[in-house]
Amino acid sequence: MAKYQFKSSVFEFCHFSEYLQAYFLDRKKSNSYTIDKFSADTGLARANLWRIIEDKAPLNERAKSFAIAKAIGMTADERQYFEALIDFNQSESSHEALDRLDTLIELLPKKYMETFVARFGIFPHWLTQAIKEIVQMPSFDGSYLNLSRKFRFEVHSHEIKRALEVLLQNNIIKKVEKNTYESTNNFDSIRMNVGTNEFEKKFAKKAVYALQSKQLDLAYAASNHFDLEHCYMVNHTISLPSDKIGEFEKLILIFKSEIETLMKKYPSNQANQVIQINTSMLPLTDVLD
Repeated sequence: MAKYQFKSSVFEFCHFSEYLQAYFLDRKKSNSYTIDKFSADTGLARANLWRIIEDKAPLNERAKSFAIAKAIGMTADERQYFEALIDFNQSESSHEALDRLDTLIELLPKKYMETFVARFGIFPHWLTQAIKEIVQMPSFDGSYLNLSRKFRFEVHSHEIKRALEVLLQNNIIKKVEKNTYESTNNFDSIRMNVGTNEFEKKFAKKAVYALQSKQLDLAYAASNHFDLEHCYMVNHTISLPSDKIGEFEKLILIFKSEIETLMKKYPSNQANQVIQINTSMLPLTDVLD
C-alpha cells in the first residue's frame, strides 16, 4: 500500500487524536477516503477506530497503535514519536507524565524545535536547564559521573548525558571544543502558551502538572542540604479583583527582567554553582459572586 502524502507531520502535534483527525480529514477531502476504508487498512473495528479519532476511547494497546502507524505509512521515527505521544496523553500520574515528556523531547527532531510540545519539554525542564548552565562553566571536565555527584539529590550520569544530547540536538548550546560549550540562544524567558485549542490545553495542563510536581520533589530531595542562610521560600496568598490580575503579571515580568539583567553580569562561564528560582501565580478559586 502506497503511503499517502499527508502535508503535516506527526511531530507537529501534541495529541494523537488531533493528529489522526487531521490525517483522516485531509485524506477524506483529497480522495473520498472513508472511515470504512481506514478501518479496513488498520484492521480495527470501525466504531472503535472512530472513537479513538474523536478522543473518546483510549489507544492503549501497542498492536492497535502499530496497525494505525503502518496504515498511515509512518517511518520508524514517526511511529516511535506517535507511541510516545499516546503514552503521554494517557499518563495517569505526574511522574509518569514527566518521564514520557522527556521521551517526547528525545524523539523530537531538531526542525520541530518551535512546536507546542517542545515549549513544555525543553524550556522549563530543571535538569536540561541546569546542564545548559553547568557545561559552560570552567570546572566542567566532561565526566558525567563526577557531575552527578555534585547534585544535592539523586541524578544519574545517563540522565546528564541525555540532557546534554537534547540541548545539542535542539541547538540550544553548541560544542566549541572538547568539554567546552556555549549557549546559542536564551530560551529561559519564553512564556509557555496555555493552548489555542482543546488538545493543546489538555497537553499544557498535563505538562504543567508534571513539571510543578517535579519542583516539589526537588525541594523535598534537597531539604537535607539546605543552606539556611541562602534558602528563601516566599508564599503570598492574596485576594484581588479578577480584572486586576494583569497588574500582578506585570510585576512578575519586571522581577524576571531584573533577574535576567543580574544573570548577564555573571555569565555561565564565570559561575560555579546552579540555583533555581520559581515564581508562580495560580488561581485557587473561581470568581466569587
